[in-house]
Amino acid sequence: MVIKFLNELDIKISKLILTHFKCFIPSFIATATSLLFPGFISKIIDQGLEKGDLQAVGMYWGEMLICGVLLVISNYIQSILYCKFEQELYYQLKNKVFDKVLHTKTVDRDSLANGDIYMSIEYIYEHR
Repeated sequence: MVIKFLNELDIKISKLILTHFKCFIPSFIATATSLLFPGFISKIIDQGLEKGDLQAVGMYWGEMLICGVLLVISNYIQSILYCKFEQELYYQLKNKVFDKVLHTKTVDRDSLANGDIYMSIEYIYEHR
């Protein structure tokens, strides 16, 4: 039903999928780094502190720091991209729906309440 609704409003689904895929890349990086992050703590303890190798502790600590920074940056980019995606989709939907409302012929638009107009639009899209 969503695809039919978007097609009826002339919104390009392929563009939405491409934009969503662009948002997915930082999301995937954030997920991967959040899964790797706890592993560095076990490496610091097992291979560094138990063996007394401070060079290994420093190396794993640095890798953990880089992983944490990458996690924060990818989460930030992900949230920005998804907000932009949401705003673009909302803007397109709002403009297309209001354009359809303004150009729809009704019997007497002034006598109808806003809720009645929206209910009739919903009814039109459900029964096509």
